[in-house]
Amino acid sequence: MKKLTLLILVVVLLLGLTGCGVSTPTISEVESVVYEYFLALSDQDWDKAKSCCVSDSVMYDVTLQGQTAMEGIDFSSTWIVDITGTSINGNYAEVYFDVTVTLVIDGPEIETLIDDITFYLQKVGNDWKIYDSENMEYEMDTYDVDANGIPRFVGVDYIELDKIYRISRFRSGAGHDYSDNDNFESCRSMKHYYHLIEIPGSVDVPIVQIFSPISGTVSQIEGGMGGMGVRIESEEYPAFYCILFHVKLTNPLNVGDLVTAGQQLGTHTEEHYVSDIAVGVYTPNGWKLVSYFDVMTDSLFQDYQARGLSSRDDAIISKEARDADPLTCDGEEFTDSGNLENWVVLN
Repeated sequence: MKKLTLLILVVVLLLGLTGCGVSTPTISEVESVVYEYFLALSDQDWDKAKSCCVSDSVMYDVTLQGQTAMEGIDFSSTWIVDITGTSINGNYAEVYFDVTVTLVIDGPEIETLIDDITFYLQKVGNDWKIYDSENMEYEMDTYDVDANGIPRFVGVDYIELDKIYRISRFRSGAGHDYSDNDNFESCRSMKHYYHLIEIPGSVDVPIVQIFSPISGTVSQIEGGMGGMGVRIESEEYPAFYCILFHVKLTNPLNVGDLVTAGQQLGTHTEEHYVSDIAVGVYTPNGWKLVSYFDVMTDSLFQDYQARGLSSRDDAIISKEARDADPLTCDGEEFTDSGNLENWVVLN
């Protein structure tokens, strides 16, 4: 009799702890749906992503619209989720998180942080599913340079110009092919190399300060033997970006950090005598690289005029001239440097 009474008490206690037979939802169950959703987006498994959503809900429709918009587009994406909190109220839950998106669409890799996102979930049968969200918007800005021209918005130089003696021309055969980030041209160097003035009798590379030429957001940082590559998206013209190569950072930089025009980022690496800068824009028709000299203000270009340039064209080989004197490439290597002058020498 005592054993039966004890068994009944244990059963009653267990039922009380489990809500009389109804399992208590766990945070891990709810959060796993969010992880599964973004994993499906990374894998481009649209059916799996939609299965994580309540049928015919706002989130289901948003996912379906994304699938329709990306049909026929060659792209890849990676979504890394950082959950900051989760709350559960009966059959409803909210998950708070940030997500880092790495996206490649016919051009350069873009890394963007979207923060303060909320997913709203509902228990459907035995499964948790997403039905709505906040702050999930992700759009790429475009700028039509053909219709509007290239804006001149860079008023601060990225480098100490008095320590430079020559600059490669845009579309030159100097260095290596740099056209992968352009959807319209190929086999040409669509950036500028800045060759430092060498110190007579010294093998040391001079110390040259590197600055952010624009105010904007750091969208990508890549390391290598020759220093860091820092990509900055413009605050004034969000479709434009610049990449500074071979930077030895003074202080750590992270994707999502804000920088201001003229802010020192570091110095040129001591590895070699050449610094380089590239400028690009996302147009309605695809990625396009443009010359650093095209986006300079008249005030900044006056510094180059003082060093001997008569016009911006001195630092640019036109597309027509390059097409008439094509280069040949073996991978990224030029097999010839063309017949046009590749460098402009400063006085």
